[in-house]
Amino acid sequence: MIKQYLLKVRMLVCFSFLFLSVASCRNDSSQVKSPCQPSDPSLLVLSGSQQALINSLQKEIWLNLKEDTEAFARIKLSPKWLGWRKEGVKKVFYQNLSLLRSPGCKDPGLFSEQMAFDIPFVHGFNILQNTLEMPETPFRRTQIEAYFDVTFAPNIQLVILQDADGKRYLKLWQAQEASPEPAIDLKLALPQGWSLKSLELQAELKVALTGSIQQLEGPDTSVFMGPLPATFKPEQYGQWQD
Repeated sequence: MIKQYLLKVRMLVCFSFLFLSVASCRNDSSQVKSPCQPSDPSLLVLSGSQQALINSLQKEIWLNLKEDTEAFARIKLSPKWLGWRKEGVKKVFYQNLSLLRSPGCKDPGLFSEQMAFDIPFVHGFNILQNTLEMPETPFRRTQIEAYFDVTFAPNIQLVILQDADGKRYLKLWQAQEASPEPAIDLKLALPQGWSLKSLELQAELKVALTGSIQQLEGPDTSVFMGPLPATFKPEQYGQWQD
């Protein structure tokens, strides 16, 4: 009698464990669509705080198209997501970012997408070179492959970083642990020959960043991308601020 009771308890425990395992992983799957398929460009425009799943093994960055911070926060990466990690952006400084195509796709308008954790993701960037310290500067550099337009609204402060060689980079976002006064902190840390200036835009500005792009992250977690085309003349779009 006792043996039968223990057997029933054991079966119940095993069933409960199996049920909880299935329930916890019911959305822990990825439905990858055929790569490089045409998509409606209006669906590939990002504006608010952003989140991404990063495949460190394949060096791919998949952007959350749902832009739902709470849903993204609930994602739990199980062991089958080995090599993946979550990253988020607290604040963006542009009006919107429009993806032109996914890395690996030859023509504009072609994208690689997947559904994971009931959230749509698009293959937005590739990591061409892992993050490295830049000697004698406060920055860390990551080389990425991306194809996008970034639009800035009028009457905002566009922050432009210029290195010692005259190359310019736009401030696009701030990471989660940003300091309260990032511009002041970063200015103090700049080496000789570098500058950080603000431009008050008088009209909407759209800049294309395509191909191999440098991402510079400052000690205050400010992220700049560029370099901008040599033909870009900031003073044509607004007025420099002190």
